[in-house]
Amino acid sequence: MVQVGRCSPPPQYHLNAVGRNGNGHSFSSGTVNQAYLSWEKNLPNPWPSDEMYVSFWMRYPTFKSTDTMENLKLFYPHWNGTKSYVHYSMSSNDSIYYSARGNGNMLSTGNWLNCPGQANGKWHHYEFYIKFSTCKHKFWYDGALKVDHTYGPGVWTPSTMYYIAAPMIDAEDPGDFSRQVDDLEVWDSMPSGSTSSTNTNQNNPPPPAADIKFIIQSLLLSG
Repeated sequence: MVQVGRCSPPPQYHLNAVGRNGNGHSFSSGTVNQAYLSWEKNLPNPWPSDEMYVSFWMRYPTFKSTDTMENLKLFYPHWNGTKSYVHYSMSSNDSIYYSARGNGNMLSTGNWLNCPGQANGKWHHYEFYIKFSTCKHKFWYDGALKVDHTYGPGVWTPSTMYYIAAPMIDAEDPGDFSRQVDDLEVWDSMPSGSTSSTNTNQNNPPPPAADIKFIIQSLLLSG
């Protein structure tokens, strides 16, 4: 269930949609697709550990392709101002574009990831892991490892967080779609039993890990 702090007023978004597996509620962009989730205030700074792990489930109740590169942001955290980030955008129903930047220099570009069926109306699991000191990054889609990159020490430090943006729109013409997001979590370490091929069944997820550190408490929903 999504936990919400300060919000922009409806109808930019609503929280009336049923959550994943029929439990609770989920964040929905409704018909205004620019509404998004971003953790900007009360963000631990500096980041309290050498690691960050973000997990959420998302579905597209509606989607119509309007562009060869939809550029619908999935995950876009920034630290050291805007000098360091990882960037994920849904480019099509079956593809995600990935790039990375470190201290003002592009580290990786031109990565087109095969992530089938994103907009088929079903819930899909997105997981991201960052280790700042070694500049290591991983991404899983529905439990399948899609990115496993290491760029070397010192490239992503210091880890002074600017914001952590979840599914959003940025520098792109509006598309024709709606989104729902549920079970959004942010940790300061890799939670036990979370990221593996055993966590692919959306109807039978593993029990919550006991060592959770941070769940987003202060979300800004912007439109």
